[in-house]
Amino acid sequence: GGESGDGRGVANFGNLPVCVNGRVVGGASVKICKAIANQLRFLKVQEKPVVPPTLEVAFIPPGVKGGPYPGLFLFTIAARVVRPVLQ
Repeated sequence: GGESGDGRGVANFGNLPVCVNGRVVGGASVKICKAIANQLRFLKVQEKPVVPPTLEVAFIPPGVKGGPYPGLFLFTIAARVVRPVLQ
């Protein structure tokens, strides 16, 4: 890869990582990751959920400069996504 003007590497995201409980289980395009996240969220709120209602679904698209690492992150355990506290 090249470098942007500020010295950071430039990444070209063809596939995003798909992680379950912190482990990479595969990869998929941005479009597929977004569709998977939306479908899982839909299945969580059904009258008879097909997936655990406690499943944490975090889809982070690429392109946010200085933002979190992009990907589809799924958590089924108690210690899930940690969000910073801003004061």
